[in-house]
This record gives sequence, structure tokens and C-alpha cells, in this order.
Amino acid sequence: MYGILIREGVGRGAWKNIGDYVQSIAQKQFLKDKETCFVEIEKLSEFKSEEPVNVIMNGWFMWHPEMFPPSPCINPLFISFHLTPSKEKDFFTPETIAYLKKYEPIGARDVRTANMMKAHGIDSYFSGCLTMTLGLDYKQDKEHDGDIFIVDPYMELFGDSDVHGLKRVWKYLGLVWHAIKYFRKVWKLKDKYINTTSSVFGRISLKLDEFICTADYYHIYSKRFSDEILLNAKYISAIVDNYMSNDEKFALADSNLRDYANAKCVVTSRLHVSFPCLAVGTKNIFVIPSEKSEGEMKNYTGRVGELNDTVTIMELRDGKLQDKGTTLPEKITLANFPENKVGYRKYFDQLIKTVEKFISNNK
Repeated sequence: MYGILIREGVGRGAWKNIGDYVQSIAQKQFLKDKETCFVEIEKLSEFKSEEPVNVIMNGWFMWHPEMFPPSPCINPLFISFHLTPSKEKDFFTPETIAYLKKYEPIGARDVRTANMMKAHGIDSYFSGCLTMTLGLDYKQDKEHDGDIFIVDPYMELFGDSDVHGLKRVWKYLGLVWHAIKYFRKVWKLKDKYINTTSSVFGRISLKLDEFICTADYYHIYSKRFSDEILLNAKYISAIVDNYMSNDEKFALADSNLRDYANAKCVVTSRLHVSFPCLAVGTKNIFVIPSEKSEGEMKNYTGRVGELNDTVTIMELRDGKLQDKGTTLPEKITLANFPENKVGYRKYFDQLIKTVEKFISNNK
């Protein structure tokens, strides 16, 4: 018996990151001919089975560290494992450390997780993310002639500038000017762009607030991306209705992956959009926040620091999208959209070998 990790999001509010189900699909592609059951990440210690259940332990861990270590009936493969730093203190109990040492080395999705493991005496290595293998099921042997997708483009009001007092007033006047200057373009975008920021204009009108925030987005992104991309793209979000059933969430994640596999190009701030795009050969750019403090620099280094040879990165800094590690065209169009890097392939091969060995050893 094999378990497929899921995070249903029960008790986590009305919204859900569909990336959790992309992670689950990355497991499922290896288990097509196996008997499977679902295993809830946030209730690992409570899982019960009359027979051993083999589980690929990839994904984001975890809201409830008190539910770790897993039940004794779970036989784990720790690969592409991410631990959120805010839970480090609660997670690394003596019991958990002893448990993880039984299954070391622990394959970590990011350098930060690997370093946390090592700091607690647990052997760990950077494995990359299992979603980099999704090309096994989703890669198409044809031209990428679908839509352009922009998925949760990273934005902060004022383009990440930290301003107060009169400067803040001046910035708000600038937002109004952008709404006037780009009125025709923003009018085309207003029903497509999914706004994730807000301003004082929301106290007057939510529609006005959305229009002005959309203008701020266009002002920043149009400096580096052509209208051909920005105005013709399909805008979607990885944050979805949490009250959908598991089947509906899997179906939506599957549909998104098929769209990305056929897309002309993708711009996103979501790792579990960017990595699958690498896997299926779809050109994509990953947009990250700026490194405004030492803490944020550590956050960046831990999150994607080992992926500079893998992902094409842009950084939103001082109100501008700036290149990170690679010199990109000043204005990115469909014609000059950068090709994907090939560094992911070294992780792709090793991830497949590790998972297939686990399955072969647990028939």
C-alpha cells in the first residue's frame, strides 16, 4: 500500500494554495499501478492502517508540528521536504530528531531546510523539488502554442518601496497619475488582472482601489514586459476555493498543469508553477521579492539560492523588476522570451532514481 500526501486545508479558512495538490500529483505519477490511499500531512501522527503504508514525504511541512513524527505504520521516503522556518523550534523535538535520523539523509527541497536539519544533527542534502519531474506525465511533443499565463505576479503597493509621511502621500498621487496615464491599457486589464494588494482608495470604492492597483502593476511590469504579453495573457491565481472537494482540487491542479504544458510562456511568483514549467519545457520567469534586509537575504538564499542555474529569476526592487543572476532583454516579448535554463536536469534525474528505488524496495 502506498500513501499520497494531501493537505485538505481543513480549518485553514476559505482559501487554499492549489500548489499542495500539484505536489500530490508529482507523487501520483509514480504510483499508477499501486494501491493507494490519502494521508493528511497535518495529521501524520494520527494516521492508522492495518498494513504498512509507503509514503513519499515531499511537500510543505507544516502547520501542526505536534502531529510529527508520523504514525509507526508509515514507511517514509524523505525527499523534496520543506520545513517552514517559523515552526523550526516546535518541530525539532528530541523525538522528531531521533525519528529523522533513522531515515537520513533527508532530501530537502531548499537549502534553508537542509541547513536546519544539519543544525540539529540530521544528515541532509538539497534534492530539489519533486514537481521538477512532472514532465514524465505532462510534457508534450509539440509546439507550445497555447495561451500566455501570468500566475500571481509578485506585487507590493508602491513596488516594494517602504515609504511614510509626505513621501507616502506623494506615492499615492503617483498611483492616481498611473491610473490616468495608463487608463486605456488598465481598462483592458481590469477584468483580467487578479489584484492582491490594497490602498487607501479602498475606503472610497473597492472598484477604484482595484483599478489603481492594476495601474500600479501595469506601470511596473510594462517596463520589462511588452503589451503583447501583459494584455494578452490569461491571469490566474494559485489561491482557490478551499471548500472544493479533493477530486475538484486534483482536477483543477491537473487542468492547470496541462495549460502550462501547452503555454507559450509563463510569468509567476509561485514555485509550484515555475518548477512544473521547467519540467514540461515551457519558458517561464520566476518573480521574487527584493532583499530589503539581512533576514530577507537569508530567506531568498534559502528558498532559491541553489536554483540560480535552474530558474530564470527577476526581482522586484525599488519599484522596478530587475534581473537576478541572468541578463535578460530590456523589454521582454514573445520573440525574445528567455529559454529555460537546463540546470534542473541534474535534480530531475536524481529525483527519479531515488523515488524509483524506494518503490522497487517496497513492492
